Amino acid sequence: DETARRWTFKLRPGVKFHDGRSVTAKDVVASFERLVDPNSGSSALSAYKGILSKGGAKIVDDETVAFDLDKSNSNFPFYVSSDVYNAVILPADYAG
Repeated sequence: DETARRWTFKLRPGVKFHDGRSVTAKDVVASFERLVDPNSGSSALSAYKGILSKGGAKIVDDETVAFDLDKSNSNFPFYVSSDVYNAVILPADYAG
């Protein structure tokens, strides 16, 4: 949005995990919930501290995710890129 506090991402249709399942907004939200959970021990947690808290990633529809940030951040697209350690999207049912 115009305040850089809510970022909405539309997922590319047809993207699949290695096992053939489609990547959906549910997978993205579950992945970020794991990454920002203070109890997860995630190596990526320090990158999101003060930027994105648990509950900040929300499913809009199957192919759309909204991130409600702790405060405005114009660099948020960088924080969801491959440049942030361990910021990978895993299936929602991943139990590793």
